[in-house]
Amino acid sequence: MNNTTKSPSVSVICLNKNDAATLPEAVSSVLSQTIEDLEFIVADGGSTDGSLDILRSHPSITILEGADGSRAEGIMRAVEACQGEYIAFTTSTDGYLLPEWLEIAVDQLETNPDLALVWGALIVKDGNRLINHFHPQQFTTGKPVVQREDWFFAWAEEGLRSAYLPELNYVMHAGLYKKLIAEDPNEPALASIDPILRVLFEFNRQGYLPEYLPVLANFGRVHPNQGQHMPIVKEWELEFEAQRKLYVRKLLRGDLTHVWRRPDGSVIRKLERSELVRHMRKKLTYKVLKKIGKSLNIFKLIK
Repeated sequence: MNNTTKSPSVSVICLNKNDAATLPEAVSSVLSQTIEDLEFIVADGGSTDGSLDILRSHPSITILEGADGSRAEGIMRAVEACQGEYIAFTTSTDGYLLPEWLEIAVDQLETNPDLALVWGALIVKDGNRLINHFHPQQFTTGKPVVQREDWFFAWAEEGLRSAYLPELNYVMHAGLYKKLIAEDPNEPALASIDPILRVLFEFNRQGYLPEYLPVLANFGRVHPNQGQHMPIVKEWELEFEAQRKLYVRKLLRGDLTHVWRRPDGSVIRKLERSELVRHMRKKLTYKVLKKIGKSLNIFKLIK
């Protein structure tokens, strides 16, 4: 890490609790990144397995010690501590594959002022073996991934099913991230969900633009007690989807106007209600055609 007074380019946040077996690989993948002025913050939730000894062997790592009452508390205190211009995430069971990933991501953000976030592909790791499972699935097919303004339409039409950004995959402007992760008094229903999921909701609702970079950035390891298998995650997703649908209904009724923004909040353009209606009708028509096509074995004609 650069020891000058200059703010770090990127703050990488890592959550850990008793993952000493995989922590060294995660740490190495972050410290091997080629970008200059890297800040690496590990929020350790009270490990008792030797994790802290591993972390303390790397003087450049900022360690936030002490048990957290929840995953959300660990996330929030790490986000509050970071000083970088951009923010990225990993966990102690996962890590980066491409040493240049953060450098590539930051360069893209700095040369495209309309973008608030860039993300890359992830591959699943089972034990020490990478398996042929990717997010997004289009990474190996050559098919396009929705970009920029079209990302909002995918989110509005199908929600997390079509427009999901795993936190391990993206790099975002840190000031914006801190704004989005804060609880919004106008969205009290979202206060109870995971803060990273809340960021995704607000990112789309407030009209910021993402861009997918077709590079294999990182891996996510299969392990016991993964968050997505916890019942509370399903509750968070249900609340997320309920609030998303409510927002879209308000747009379709003309009660609200969606606005696309730059990271500094300045307006790129407003979404006309008629444009959203056209997109929604187009999606509905495609779904109907797809259903008919499957039943008549003519799906190739409408694909």
